[in-house]
Amino acid sequence: MAEGMRAYVRDLGVGHALLALKSVVAALVVVFVPLLLRNERASIPAILLVYALDVGVGAATVPLFRRFRVRRHLAIGTALYALGLLALAWLAYPWGPVAFAVLDGLTGGLFWVPLNHLCFRGLDKKRNGANSGVYFLIPAILAIGLPPLGALLAAAYGFPALFTLGGVLMLALLPVIAAYAPDETHERSPADALRAFKGLKSITFVEGALHYFRSAVIPVAALLFLSTEAEFGGFSAYLGAIALLASLWLSHRSDRDPRRMRMVAPLLVGMGAACAALGALRSAAPWLLVAGAYAALDTLSAPLRLAISLDRREHDMGFWAMREVFLNIGRCATLVLAALAIWAGSLALAFLLFTALMLGYVALARRKLAHAY
Repeated sequence: MAEGMRAYVRDLGVGHALLALKSVVAALVVVFVPLLLRNERASIPAILLVYALDVGVGAATVPLFRRFRVRRHLAIGTALYALGLLALAWLAYPWGPVAFAVLDGLTGGLFWVPLNHLCFRGLDKKRNGANSGVYFLIPAILAIGLPPLGALLAAAYGFPALFTLGGVLMLALLPVIAAYAPDETHERSPADALRAFKGLKSITFVEGALHYFRSAVIPVAALLFLSTEAEFGGFSAYLGAIALLASLWLSHRSDRDPRRMRMVAPLLVGMGAACAALGALRSAAPWLLVAGAYAALDTLSAPLRLAISLDRREHDMGFWAMREVFLNIGRCATLVLAALAIWAGSLALAFLLFTALMLGYVALARRKLAHAY
């Protein structure tokens, strides 16, 4: 019994350590992908389609996994991500972004599914809110100071050097994985996992769209107002700083009341209002302020949205695999639609699409997730 508890604590530490190290690379390097592509003269719709290809590959490949070998898959996923960053650094446009998107997409099943399993397994379900808060808090903390540092490095040495550094840092994770990740195998039937995910498919689709509105659509749209490494790094740090500690406080508080949607619903309505405003505003200062307000509301609601799903199902490897599939389907579909809307000349329509999803989440959750009310 004691040995089993020590194993759970060890795996939890390994999972969050890998999450933190991956988040370092994301905040220091990967946050600049939109600016890198813009400097290559890619249009905003084209940049969104790169992100769509990335998550589309993830949605298509995760269902192919019937067996998850935790240590091996984490190592392969880390190596592929490093190669993707090196491709961005050294391959000409558009081959570098395409290679990165495909390689990063493969990490959905190879890296994120086993990582999420390590981060949440064995935890007390009565503390799903607090556990989700910690999961989101780690990258949020790192997103404050590292983007400005990345901007300084990019301005001094160029994007190829910065993205090469990111690839090297990812490769440095391999000894950590080899030494500390559990050497275990989990088998699951995709059909059984899909049946067990009943009631969460549509809500996870929408949640995936909301994830990438914050992490992809807003940064890419910010290119309309920001053009230098310092501006973009400062904007990323600004978003990362907003509502940092409040997210942990609110998610912990929600554990005292299982009806989490009572807190999530008003946050989503506020997010929808901010999203609609972002589609209408055309001046830099108001747009950036509203983007910050949106980030605050999203940061507050994201751990609660994850906790709602964790409350509903046992979070075994099959749960995380199906969650990754439907998150990525939602991300891919909405990114493609947003890219088409912007290509047709309507930024407002693209943002209204996400506004409708935010408001629709409330109605959908009321029907699908009665336990959260």
